[in-house]
Amino acid sequence: MSTPIIFNQDKFFGDREPVEEPRDVPVTDVEARDSIRVRARLQHLMDSTPIIIYSSVPSGDFKLTFVSDNVTRVLGYSSDEVLADPDFWFNHMHEDDRPRIFQKLPQLFVTGEHTQEYRFLDPAGDYRWIEDRQRMILDDQGIAIEIVGSMSDITRQKGDAEHMEQARDQALDLARAKSEFLANMSHEIRTPMNGVLGMLNLLQTTTLDQEQADYVNTAYNSGDVLLTVLNDILDSAKIESGKLEIECIEYSLRQLLEDVADLYASLAQEKGLELVSIIPSKVQDMTLGDPARLRQVFSNLVSNAIKFTETGEVVVRVSLRESAGAVPNFLFEVVDTGIGISDEAQSRIFEAFEQSDGSTTRLYGGTGLGLSISKQLVGLMGGEIGVSSVADEGANFWFTLPVVQPLTQPDWRPSTELVGLKVLIIESNETSLKYTRLLVESMGVTAMAARTASEAKVLLAEDHFDIVILEKLLADMDGLNFVRQLAERKGAPKIVMLTLMGMKGDAREAHSCGVMAYLTKPIRRAQLHAALAEVMRIPAGVHTPLVTRYSIDKYLHADRRVLVADDNAVNQRVAVAMLRKLGFHADTAGNGVEALQALGKNAYDLLLIDCQMPVVDGYEATRAIRAREVEGTHLPVVAMTAHTMQEDLDACLAAGMDDYLLKPISLSSLSEKLTRWLPALEPVSAPTD
Repeated sequence: MSTPIIFNQDKFFGDREPVEEPRDVPVTDVEARDSIRVRARLQHLMDSTPIIIYSSVPSGDFKLTFVSDNVTRVLGYSSDEVLADPDFWFNHMHEDDRPRIFQKLPQLFVTGEHTQEYRFLDPAGDYRWIEDRQRMILDDQGIAIEIVGSMSDITRQKGDAEHMEQARDQALDLARAKSEFLANMSHEIRTPMNGVLGMLNLLQTTTLDQEQADYVNTAYNSGDVLLTVLNDILDSAKIESGKLEIECIEYSLRQLLEDVADLYASLAQEKGLELVSIIPSKVQDMTLGDPARLRQVFSNLVSNAIKFTETGEVVVRVSLRESAGAVPNFLFEVVDTGIGISDEAQSRIFEAFEQSDGSTTRLYGGTGLGLSISKQLVGLMGGEIGVSSVADEGANFWFTLPVVQPLTQPDWRPSTELVGLKVLIIESNETSLKYTRLLVESMGVTAMAARTASEAKVLLAEDHFDIVILEKLLADMDGLNFVRQLAERKGAPKIVMLTLMGMKGDAREAHSCGVMAYLTKPIRRAQLHAALAEVMRIPAGVHTPLVTRYSIDKYLHADRRVLVADDNAVNQRVAVAMLRKLGFHADTAGNGVEALQALGKNAYDLLLIDCQMPVVDGYEATRAIRAREVEGTHLPVVAMTAHTMQEDLDACLAAGMDDYLLKPISLSSLSEKLTRWLPALEPVSAPTD
């Protein structure tokens, strides 16, 4: 008997026990030896793999004709046991899977191969998941002669997938609960803050002495800081969850920047800082984008600039950056004369929770989220953000956004009463002086500028001016004393006074000295234009009521009626007081039913409506309004909501509302919405208050 051949499998299979070839096979036949080797290799492969190999007849019953011995190790049944019963596989397959599996088996004759998954009963009474891959074998004539297949136990993978799915569901539930919590927290905090900040904002516009103004401004600014922290936390969560979406709507760039300047004017003036917004006339006014997010970025940058600046100024400016073949960009800059930022701090200033000074003895508070959120918002809007600064020399935070042209641009033209006039401007701050001159010259006026009363006296001696615009606190003398001296001159010019912060009695005293218009900085182009036009209408020597920014607002919005629908009495008081302060007539409704009844009885130019109200909420009321509108009519509806999640804001628009106003509302945010949906009426007569 020949010596058996031991096949060295290490060469092919690694460190495994060699398989001894059968000892009764002679080694003289080379082909026989090769065949033995092949069979040995295949047997070893089938014994070692966790994949069961099988074959079956290509007929209707699909009877198994072969199954590899590793079926015992994989599923717990012997190959003899499996092959002995023609219905073994069918009987052990889960009954819920049988119809699906056997219904698809005939497809094998068409496709030639397919893969299915099903549950299979093991000897312990447990079901295991099987992945079954089948292929049809054809002879030279294309006739099916056999089906070969491989089966794998994928129970573990299925369990892992199930666990992953459960983990995903849990994560989604957690994210949903987090979003609901943040939305509810936002609503519960914003609702009372609307009353607090709203009333403080209104109180700021009244006549106060120095001490009262300090108290009110401190309270308002503290509340505004709290609101900023809340917004930062909410926005950080939205960005993290991918739920923050960017709008693309038409808005006025000038209006937005002037609103931001108004919002932070008192904070800047408390520190004696000049806050100036510079918008060159060549920069388009109307553009497309997300005004709410742009305002948020500006608010972060401006509030930081004021916080880190003790003396000097904060300047907000916009310009166009154009290059051949590229989409033009807006370049926005917030420049301050503050403490500056070191090179090391600049490298990480836009990271979350980072601050230029993170020590326990730091002088300035904050969450460290504002700049990180601003960077992400600018990125979402298609721009980039950066900073250039030298320590102790101030900072320039800048960002770019693509210019998106709306279909039309408003054709702003100055009043014919102003064209050709000569105006003298006297301001001590060079930046503010340049901007006021820029505004005045855009109205068709010839303007001269002086930084001191002494310089102004020289110019007045050399030329005649129709109007003098001066700030109350000049560098070399009190503005009111200068006005008294001007009043003694023959053919004295008409006087418009600018002030950083109105104090009790200031406007009255200025009026008694001969001042005709009294405006609070930062000045808006529309208000300055209206004030100059109104001053020129007043005949010389005629004593009329003082022209102020609020009398101008009332004048520009004469006879406009707004309905306020809100079930909260405090919210009603805040909204109505602000509307009347801005010159609008206002009525109230306590729910959607009352709002619909009021609209049926009276004509209104706009509806401010709360979303959550008893009886009929804001959504249902708006849908009812839209349903009964006839062709050619449309009532602007603006939601007042304390909910800030995107799905809540989308629900407002889906219900037919035109816009939304987030609580707590301010005079500037309300003014912006009213200006957008109710363009100012042309003045027809002088203000009466």
